[in-house]
Amino acid sequence: DAPWYRTVLQAVQLEADLRLLPAGDKTEIGEQGINLSGGQKARVNLARALYKKQSTVLLMDDPLSAVDVHVAKAIFDQAIMRLASHQTRIMTMNSHYQFLPQADRILVMENGTIVGDGSFAELYTSFPQFLTRWSDGSTPPVTNSHQGMGEMQQPEHRKRDPSAMSDVTDDDDDVLILDEDRAKGVVQRETYLAYFAHVGFNGYIVLFSILFLFGVGQSLRISTDWWQGYWAARFLTTSLPLYHGIFYAFVVATALLFFARSYVLVTCTTRCSENMHNELLRCVLRAPVNQYFDVTPVGRILNRFARDLDIVDSVLPNLLLDMLQTGSVVLGALVVCVTASVYIALSYIPILVVFYVAGEFFKKSSRELKRLEGVSRSPVFSSFAETLDGIQTIRAFNMERHFTWLNRHAVDHNAKFQFALVGAGRWLSIRMDALVMVLGAAIVTLLVALKGTISPTVSGLALLYSLALLTTVQWFVRLYDMTESAMTSTERLLHFKTIPQEAPDETTEDPPTNWPTHGAIEFKQVKLRYRSDLPLVLHGISLDIHGGEKIGICGRTGAGKSSLMIALFRIAEFDSGTICIDGVDIASIGLKTLRRALSIIPQDPVLFSG
Repeated sequence: DAPWYRTVLQAVQLEADLRLLPAGDKTEIGEQGINLSGGQKARVNLARALYKKQSTVLLMDDPLSAVDVHVAKAIFDQAIMRLASHQTRIMTMNSHYQFLPQADRILVMENGTIVGDGSFAELYTSFPQFLTRWSDGSTPPVTNSHQGMGEMQQPEHRKRDPSAMSDVTDDDDDVLILDEDRAKGVVQRETYLAYFAHVGFNGYIVLFSILFLFGVGQSLRISTDWWQGYWAARFLTTSLPLYHGIFYAFVVATALLFFARSYVLVTCTTRCSENMHNELLRCVLRAPVNQYFDVTPVGRILNRFARDLDIVDSVLPNLLLDMLQTGSVVLGALVVCVTASVYIALSYIPILVVFYVAGEFFKKSSRELKRLEGVSRSPVFSSFAETLDGIQTIRAFNMERHFTWLNRHAVDHNAKFQFALVGAGRWLSIRMDALVMVLGAAIVTLLVALKGTISPTVSGLALLYSLALLTTVQWFVRLYDMTESAMTSTERLLHFKTIPQEAPDETTEDPPTNWPTHGAIEFKQVKLRYRSDLPLVLHGISLDIHGGEKIGICGRTGAGKSSLMIALFRIAEFDSGTICIDGVDIASIGLKTLRRALSIIPQDPVLFSG
């Protein structure tokens, strides 16, 4: 209903604000309306309630408290009294008492009980604070609500015709929340090295040490099997104590190496997970609000710290252990079979080539599917978080079905990649089973054909390890792919190390601990923008505030009042200019030192709500 939509916008005084937005009413405002001021949020909420004109009761929780007197009068006259005239209007008020005479009935509450009930004429003598609040907050009568709107001068190039508000085309420059980035192609070697570097040593050293332990352990395992065959061939002519002692030595050494390699790997991966979590949490906590949290959905951060970190903590270590154990078995089996006969080695070549081609083809699909599954999981978290935040509004406007559909759409989109990933795994299993059967048949056929030319010990070992190869080679390919897929979670977590960081907490130029002593503040040609791609919000502000003064800063929505506080706390670093407190340039000191010396009561509650 476009005409009614325009009427509501005009009544709640939002047209001027929409003209200033880069894409009009198509502008993305971010999670919890981070791009809107308190007054704009109140008017958007009121507009949403008025647009639903079929309702018979309109409940308003102090909707005028966040707007100035001129705008409050225009909203009260045009929206509450005119557009909502057909509805029963119930409004709580803690300000703007000049509108009370127009109420049909007034309830006065104190300490949770009703202490007055009646019309304004009946109550104002019993509650003189009505007149006090009225007189203190009164202003000259506003005969034309648009006169107050016109007092705010804006550059012509930023204005937009209201008739074009809903016809704005999408433009990437106006997008606040960008699509989640993802790497493409193989998981780079640097990712593995960066992961193992979180042990506290060089990544190459850690990785080489782990591979060395697994290689030595498997060599001892093969040596133990070989010694059994060698002993069996000389059983009647050998000294039992000597062969027993050597065999037990091999067994004990193999067990110790197996335990050592598992212990080292588990210890390293545990330290990697712990150190990575601590470092990434520090990076996120020190990320600038304006450059990171304003443009990154909470669901995306929760997804990486919940699902991705869980994979790195509990899934990746097991996969690495299984993959390296299985890989050492496969490599040992290939070495033993190749040592048995050159013909067996030649028979491996075409089959291994087919293995490699099938595995690489599968990995390309599986790896990208895993990345897409991870990216598509973030909207599920975001949708759930947004629904919890706005559950009261959703229920009030009977929008449960719509948000249920949004959540199902996000879940279905994520499930598509999950099912595709499972299907790709089944595709590989069928082909690996067929190739393993061909490989096993080739090895057995060659051992039978070469009977008499290979020693029984070597032939037995070749047959033993070829049978082991039948069951392990397929599992190794799967484990390798699963490990690489799990490493994409590490890849996504390491992205946190690339996000911008705030200035240091402390510097060598920090003032004494008793700073500031007077509280004199001086702004000198301060220019501020929230991000490099956005226009200036402070245009060369110069201001002197003497110590002990009480200063009131007035202005319409978007005038830059909150931006002064943001500059003072260095929540966003200013482009140019200086701010001095008691003669100390706040840009030269640590953030912890600065913010410890300041106090603020924000417009929106952070720690408490209600």
